[in-house]
Amino acid sequence: MGLNAQKCRDALAGLGPEQPVFIEPPADFRAWLAQKRLPSDVVQFLLRTAVAANVPFPTDTGGMWTPRDIMVLNDQESDLLARGLLAVGNSTNGDFIVIDLRDERRQAGFVGHDELARNYEEARSWGEVREIFAPVADSLDEMLAGMSADLWADLPCETSECGRYPQDYSTALSWRKNK
Repeated sequence: MGLNAQKCRDALAGLGPEQPVFIEPPADFRAWLAQKRLPSDVVQFLLRTAVAANVPFPTDTGGMWTPRDIMVLNDQESDLLARGLLAVGNSTNGDFIVIDLRDERRQAGFVGHDELARNYEEARSWGEVREIFAPVADSLDEMLAGMSADLWADLPCETSECGRYPQDYSTALSWRKNK
């Protein structure tokens, strides 16, 4: 399925009560993308889906990041990008929403933030952060649409167990086993 900027923009529009404001990305974001040598389809996708402010999920938590946040958080969690995973947002519990850069389809999924934190607390880097990557969709727009539909249907839902679509890393692991 791959990256489809228009479908992602549509999915972002369905996430929260407010409509996202799409922007021309800042020059430093373009420079960062070039420095990271991301695949051209990913670069074009990120440029076409850049938002002025974080776009939260219906629960008003998590959501998709601005260009500035994408730069800062991928630099901070450098093990992700070094292993071909680009973080573009957070789930409702803080797990990273990532795009798999090694997969030509650009699958989307989760990387558990608790699992990353445990390694950092032990002052060691991830040898293979992909071990804690749980792909859940063939595309980011599919993932966002699924998560958003379930969250809207289950409001007010206070746990990551809402709905049928995985909302975070832990539920993604269970969902993949039962799929």
